[in-house]
Amino acid sequence: MRVNTPAQQLLFCTSLVQTGTTAGTAFVWNAQSGSSVVPVLVTNKHVAMQSGPGSFSLATSDGVGGVKLGERIDFAHRDFASLWTGHPTAEVDLAATFLGPFINNAAATGRSVFWKGVADELCPTDDVAENDLDAIEPIVFVGYPNALFDKANLTPITRRGYTATPISLNYNGLSTFLIDASVFPGSSGSPVFVYNESGYRTGGTFHLAQQRILFVGVVAAVHIQKDTGNIVTTTLPRIEVNQLMDLGIVYNWRAVRETVEALFAAHGVPYGAAPQPTPVVTEVEITTQGEPPRRPDDVPM
Repeated sequence: MRVNTPAQQLLFCTSLVQTGTTAGTAFVWNAQSGSSVVPVLVTNKHVAMQSGPGSFSLATSDGVGGVKLGERIDFAHRDFASLWTGHPTAEVDLAATFLGPFINNAAATGRSVFWKGVADELCPTDDVAENDLDAIEPIVFVGYPNALFDKANLTPITRRGYTATPISLNYNGLSTFLIDASVFPGSSGSPVFVYNESGYRTGGTFHLAQQRILFVGVVAAVHIQKDTGNIVTTTLPRIEVNQLMDLGIVYNWRAVRETVEALFAAHGVPYGAAPQPTPVVTEVEITTQGEPPRRPDDVPM
């Protein structure tokens, strides 16, 4: 399959992350400095930084510039959390790891990885965020809700919604905003994009029949409402039921970049520069799968 359109490319920037009996989403961020591009995998701390073994998966290249549908490459490690660097602020639920060593390990075994990365240039500038993004914007996010995906083609699920708080504002004083969308466990780590298909506004100008895609953040959690149900008995016991409110919490692109910068700093290299020497990832098990071996459930977000 050739991957040409922006929407098609969104399908191949994500990765299914599995740790024990849990699952979530990660995505590829292309850290760029001049002509150097270093691919980095980004997800949430609560998805990746758990004790014990874990794995992530990427699509397989067909060798001629396209993707081989229905085939993926799994990268497993016994101490999965050790691969990741978290955001320096403990409460910011983001983590990152270099993708290059895994791609090189796969190439050494004759396997070719296919991916599309989110580039720095897809992020809104401060001026765009303040002046061109409206209080309500249509969004798309890509991932593996409840660990669901197309098992025949091994592609993720895309979902739509709207911003529920302005992207330019820090919700509750944090580097977050809300989206009005169906966010489920497994969506943790999903990249979020403003996706204008047939036109958009910048300031007082409307750009008719023009498309715009901006990377604006990463899904981290969802608001939950506790409902009380009554069973008609003499004691009237109460049952609390957690209901998802369809309000997802998203860390913004600035927090993502801070996380990636922390990863580079931890390895002593400037942002966007290739680590020298290339970090060695030991004890990595690489397998090629046509279908996942299990259907894990994500921990509550």
